[in-house]
Amino acid sequence: MTRILVGVIVTAVCVASVDTAVAQSVPRVTGSRTNDRATLSLQSGTLQVIQQFTRDGFSLQLTDRGETVRFTGNLAGEVSIRRGGRQHGFSIRRPAPADQAAVEAVLIGSRTLPAFDRVMETPWAKAPVAAAFRSAHALVGVLRADQRPLATVASMAAASSPPQIVRARADGPDVCWSSYTRDVLQYTYDLEGCVAEARDSWFPLALGWCAYEYNIKTSLAAMWALDCYGLL
Repeated sequence: MTRILVGVIVTAVCVASVDTAVAQSVPRVTGSRTNDRATLSLQSGTLQVIQQFTRDGFSLQLTDRGETVRFTGNLAGEVSIRRGGRQHGFSIRRPAPADQAAVEAVLIGSRTLPAFDRVMETPWAKAPVAAAFRSAHALVGVLRADQRPLATVASMAAASSPPQIVRARADGPDVCWSSYTRDVLQYTYDLEGCVAEARDSWFPLALGWCAYEYNIKTSLAAMWALDCYGLL
């Protein structure tokens, strides 16, 4: 469907083989796939972030020190947010003003979301291997009425050069990367248009669909790229 993230497993292995102390401070990203599910995972200290995709839906789960925040949704944009005993479901494509307060009530006081912020504010988060998690962070930011991560991901979408890859399955790494660049650039144009329209609204959650759609597209691109490079 699209392309991104390439080299995450290779990068993690190379870092670990060079310097164990450094490797402990670098988030580890992995991907896996079954017939009906694709998964992207990030581990950084006590923080774990898991994105899963099926034919019909999407989930983003963040866990840190016993707290779990989970976002689930389908392709129509029907979303549910859960933390502990609190939950709120709504349409992220057509949110109502009351949804903003309800989402904030679920997320307020979370220690997991600030942990995710800290990881995504490190130099590592600017690398191509972090791209799928930048878009997830942008989605989480919009849900918390913070538009800064969305602005960052739009400005960084097209990487200037491919990461170092050991091998590629069929067409070669240059073709894998050029295909990714082409598609993510188009997604970024779509994102910018969506944001321009949503800014006519007066409440922050109106940008939610823009971030939601962009995250799904670019994260699926990550899985395509892993497959293209023969890492799945």
